[in-house]
Amino acid sequence: MGTSSLATKYGFQTFPHYSTGRSGAKVNKIVIHHMAGTNYDIVPSIWQTREASAHYGIGKNGEIRAYVDENNTAWHAGNWNANISSIGIENCNSTGSPSWSINQATIDASAKLVRILPNDMV
Repeated sequence: MGTSSLATKYGFQTFPHYSTGRSGAKVNKIVIHHMAGTNYDIVPSIWQTREASAHYGIGKNGEIRAYVDENNTAWHAGNWNANISSIGIENCNSTGSPSWSINQATIDASAKLVRILPNDMV
């Protein structure tokens, strides 16, 4: 594992809210979120103060950014983080509340990323 070749490192692990390693657990799930925001560039700075993070983010134009190495545990799924077996992907919204729309380019890039994630997933 590591980071996908599809992604550019952006604010990579510059925030305190992730855990080093996975205690030997294999990745066996992917959790896809929406960012609840439209500003893709501020994501790593939000994680400076909010106890959250994700492995990847996908922008409105389909750009994929890596935030946390896949060998580490991102804090993206609440109590599921204790399971330490997931990869988190944050999709940037194209509109805000109440619809929280996501562009097709974001959806397409998310699907492409999921398709190539680790082969050792159960």
